[in-house]
Amino acid sequence: LAVAATTDSVVHIFDLTDTPTARRLSPIARLPTPGGPDNLTYDAEGILLAAVHPSLWRLGLYRYGFRDQAPSRLVAVHPDGGTRLLWDHDGSLISGATVGLAGPPGIVLGSVRDGGIALCGGPKS
Repeated sequence: LAVAATTDSVVHIFDLTDTPTARRLSPIARLPTPGGPDNLTYDAEGILLAAVHPSLWRLGLYRYGFRDQAPSRLVAVHPDGGTRLLWDHDGSLISGATVGLAGPPGIVLGSVRDGGIALCGGPKS
C-alpha cells in the first residue's frame, strides 16, 4: 500500500496483511519525493508515479486564486528511495498538476483547478 504524505514530501509504503480478525499495516519504507506528493498511480511496468508539488505555498496561492499558475511535476518513485523526473514545468501548460500517468502515447496530467488535461511528450531521459 502506498500513501502520499504531501506536507512531508514522502511516500510511505506499507505491507497490508489480512488476519482472521483484522487487517494489519506494517511500515516498509519511507520514500522521499522532490516536492509534496499528491495522487499516486502506477505505470504499465508497475513503477509508482507521483504528481508532486514543488512548492506548496505556490500551489495554495494558485488554488485560492491569488496566482495564475503553479508548477507541475511528475516523478517515478523507486523502491530504493530514488526518484526519476518525468515532467517538470512552470505550470503554463497545466498548472498545479495533481495526477499523472506515463506510457504510450506520452504523459497525461490532470489538475484539480486547471481546465482539461495535458498530453505531453514522453518522459525525460
